[in-house]
Amino acid sequence: KRGCRAMVLMEPDTSSKLRAPAFLRAFAEFDPDLVVFPNYPRAMFPELIPANVPHVCWVQDAMPHLFDRRIGAAQGPLDFVAGYAFEELFASHGYPRERAVSLPLAADDTKFHAGPVEGAERYACEVAYVSHQSETPEAQHARLSRMFAEKLGVRTSLEALRRVVERETFKPLSELHHEVMRDVVQRTLAAELRSEPEDRLVDTVLKAYCQPHADRLLRHQALEGAAETCRKRGWSLRVYGRGWERHPTLGEFAAGELAHGEALRASYQCAGVHLHVAGQSLAHQRVFECVLSGGVPLCRFHAAERWGLLVWLLKRAEQEGAVAE
Repeated sequence: KRGCRAMVLMEPDTSSKLRAPAFLRAFAEFDPDLVVFPNYPRAMFPELIPANVPHVCWVQDAMPHLFDRRIGAAQGPLDFVAGYAFEELFASHGYPRERAVSLPLAADDTKFHAGPVEGAERYACEVAYVSHQSETPEAQHARLSRMFAEKLGVRTSLEALRRVVERETFKPLSELHHEVMRDVVQRTLAAELRSEPEDRLVDTVLKAYCQPHADRLLRHQALEGAAETCRKRGWSLRVYGRGWERHPTLGEFAAGELAHGEALRASYQCAGVHLHVAGQSLAHQRVFECVLSGGVPLCRFHAAERWGLLVWLLKRAEQEGAVAE
């Protein structure tokens, strides 16, 4: 819209992987002034990106490889971070704050709008839910336990942390927010390793196990509750995304995948409500896309949201000149 030309380089399917010549050919033919690489700093693939081209690592997910002092130290003057600018990247792993900007959400009001949709009857239902996280919390824990045991040798810690995460997550309004959970992870790892764990290990377990597992528990618990309500009241529930047809208790509601475009916009607009559940924040791309499409997001509220709203209100008050007494 601002006169920039953009080229998207993407794998042709979910089972393919681009090799170095594909990147180099794109740079040679398109000659970009800037490259944006989701979730990967330049230092992860130095052979793929010319050193004289500015590089933005768009952080969309808390991927374990980001939380590494070696990667932070490798950031050069043409390396930038945007998106979810996690505090740990700067406080513990050496990423330069002066070349980072927090821009966690993006929603396009030309792609998602309240205009009429074609074939609205295909998407009509009382309740809808969109997510690829069809793997059950139990299966997720088993998979991550195997991975962490093989790569980091901390299976015992994950079993202990699982009990903490499940106990806290299922409270009506758990007070176990991010800072407290990191301390729990640090103490649990120290007990198993019998030494102080490195920041990288603590952040990896927190970001790649505890927070995703809490998120998965919340999502599946909320969806099971919604399914029970819909069965009792005779309401229709459509669950979109990969793998739901194989879910042991929710497979009957599986409705296939939705492309991120007109089909998703139609679903947002034509459902009575669209459920949204997240373990970290309700400020999520899907919530904004649903509202822009003329739909109604129905969100699960939890303690982290209370603190998030409080921080937002305090910042808003400070911007408007309020002074603490």
